[in-house]
Amino acid sequence: MHPRRLLPLALCGWLFACAAPAPRPGEVPAPPGKPAAPARAASQTSPSQGTSLTVFFTTDEHGQLLPREKDGETVSGAVNLTYQLERLGYHAGDPGMLLLSGGDSWTGPAVSTYFQGASTVEVFNLLGYDAAALGNHDLDFGQATFTERARQAHYPILAANVHRSDGGKLAGLSSFVVVEVHGTRVGIVGLGNPRTPHIALAENVAGLRFDPPGPALRETVPMARAAGAQVVLALTHLCGPDLLELTPIASELDVAVMLGGHCHEEMQARKDGVLVVEGGHYLESVYRLVLRADPGSGRLLDAEVQRHPITGAPAAAPSKLMRAVGAVVSRWEAKVQKVLGQVIGYSHRGVDLGPGLYAMVTDAWLAAIPQAQIALSNTGAFRQAIAPGSITLADVLAVLPFENTLILTTVTGRQLLENLACCGGAVAGLTYERKGGVVRAWLPDGKPLDPSARYRVLINSFMYGGGDGYLFGEQDPNAEDTSIHWRDPVIDWIRRQHTSEARPLEALLDQRERFRPSPRPTEGAPAE
Repeated sequence: MHPRRLLPLALCGWLFACAAPAPRPGEVPAPPGKPAAPARAASQTSPSQGTSLTVFFTTDEHGQLLPREKDGETVSGAVNLTYQLERLGYHAGDPGMLLLSGGDSWTGPAVSTYFQGASTVEVFNLLGYDAAALGNHDLDFGQATFTERARQAHYPILAANVHRSDGGKLAGLSSFVVVEVHGTRVGIVGLGNPRTPHIALAENVAGLRFDPPGPALRETVPMARAAGAQVVLALTHLCGPDLLELTPIASELDVAVMLGGHCHEEMQARKDGVLVVEGGHYLESVYRLVLRADPGSGRLLDAEVQRHPITGAPAAAPSKLMRAVGAVVSRWEAKVQKVLGQVIGYSHRGVDLGPGLYAMVTDAWLAAIPQAQIALSNTGAFRQAIAPGSITLADVLAVLPFENTLILTTVTGRQLLENLACCGGAVAGLTYERKGGVVRAWLPDGKPLDPSARYRVLINSFMYGGGDGYLFGEQDPNAEDTSIHWRDPVIDWIRRQHTSEARPLEALLDQRERFRPSPRPTEGAPAE
């Protein structure tokens, strides 16, 4: 973290040190082990010129600490991110810059997921992130683990609209923070995604309230101003269109910039005098914003926004920070390989996110539980393709990184059609199409699904809890939890195929479309 003073919401917040000596009004001392910033001279920028801020922004990083291949080129990776940041003029610890994340930082490949995000937070600490918004996937390992990650982080995690049901804050979560940048106090107000209860495992959000972002913004921006903020940014886990709906409120409150994520759809816009930027995902890009704002009103005067892809290998000798980041990533990679490096199969071309991968997983589920007739999974459960070469346990974890069990439900054909109509999904034991709001489905023998017949349908526990809007939990409240972890049948199925260079995995998969229109492969939230 940059050595500057932080002023988060006065509720102990992420410091976890309520018994510490009282700071000056509205100010919180630096966390243990992090030196407080020395007093700085006021900004030399005159009010007529405005104050200049440089902000670097990533979002939906999903633990992509290692480089990977995509469309024939190398993308992502923490070392590559470091190289791009330094190439663009970023220096960790520079008091004139901000490095921010829009959340969903750690669920993804095994190098992060297996360690429940600890590796990603260590890298973010080293890079000097100043703040992160709370993403829905930042709760994937439960609230206690989130609190552990927040304690580990040298930066606050923010969401002004997320509270416990009793009105308090989740331990480790703050509403806003104020940082000093070139003598200007910048308030960063966080907003979580209000749809989180619908796209997260129910137990991970139990007892939490996700309020609409607009009222939270109205309530929190004045608090940040009262804490000394001259310029206010909103750091959110909201999609671009959602942010555009908030610009009238943001403009009224003189919020200069709103940064967002979640939908993995990049955009830039200026509306109602507010700059809106939705960043990229999977560390495939970093945004650099040079802002000029009126330090009196906080209004944005002008801005330069540049998107920089994180592709290829660094074109220069590694810097000290690149070497340090690389050493951290290598240490965590060695740990995960020791546990999950066992080879279970082989793929010559790899298996993309799409029909073949969907079929492999759902077919494996049916093979493991023969009393089930149909298997159905939300397509958002599939997070990453399988790369060419040896397939390890770590690769399967990267495809299905969430912690689910398989649930055996009994529903009528009509109820199954209701689920397909509302939410779609990847299937085995069935093909279907959605056209003009009408869903038609066929069994493997070509006969249409009988609306009045009862079917044994295998789903994951996220879906049974109502995630993504599925209705199974209401339709069959007495379904059987098989206690089978959803990755285990997939691992067993791949092992049984005895794949090799002469018998690669992709040659054994059903690549046909089982549902039409097929959704685009999702790398976003579990919602599709």
